[in-house]
Amino acid sequence: MAAQFDITVKERFVHNVVLGMSQARAAADAGARGSLKSAAQTLMKDEFVISLLTAYKEELESRIAVDRDKLTGMTMDAFDVAKLQGDSKSMISAVQELANIHGLHSPQEIKVTRTNEIGEKALEAVRMLPERDLLALAAPLDDTPLEAEFVELKAK
Repeated sequence: MAAQFDITVKERFVHNVVLGMSQARAAADAGARGSLKSAAQTLMKDEFVISLLTAYKEELESRIAVDRDKLTGMTMDAFDVAKLQGDSKSMISAVQELANIHGLHSPQEIKVTRTNEIGEKALEAVRMLPERDLLALAAPLDDTPLEAEFVELKAK
């Protein structure tokens, strides 16, 4: 049979977990008896504890929520301070950050091709060669025939 805990123990347990205690330590501090690991596991499965932890989490998230407008205001404040101090580098950084916040600097794919000047000159020289010289370049280095075995494959 699962251990039964009163509301006060559950509330203290949740409070301790929210403060950062390990579950076993939170259970002990809340007044749980017996195997603390087992008590903590039981408490973490309790519907009241789950709902209380969820409520704490939602409250915390609402307190620290940062949205685009808040970030814009904070960045504008930083820009104003930089402007008063005459710090143009920080002003530019603030403007760039504002552009990022509002999606004005969306990632763009830029393809960069760099041509080797020597390679370009060599390619141009090859293009200027007469056909006879091009054929000589394409000819095998020696006239030794390739030796290989060939197997005829039959169609299925």
